[in-house]
Amino acid sequence: MIGKYDARELAAGILINDKNVKNELNLRVYVKNTAAVNFYLREGFKITAEEIDDAAGEKEYSMKWYK
Repeated sequence: MIGKYDARELAAGILINDKNVKNELNLRVYVKNTAAVNFYLREGFKITAEEIDDAAGEKEYSMKWYK
């Protein structure tokens, strides 16, 4: 089982790799997941839209990172 901090390190490593090979990354994250929102903001992502995920009925942010 992966611990909480190990999972964060894994996610950060994957993101670093993706940022090294891509010019742009787009993702969506639930507004209520403040830990994830703050992580992506620290990584340089910008919030581009706030929408509702129809399937889950949850507010979500569209976020974008670019070089």
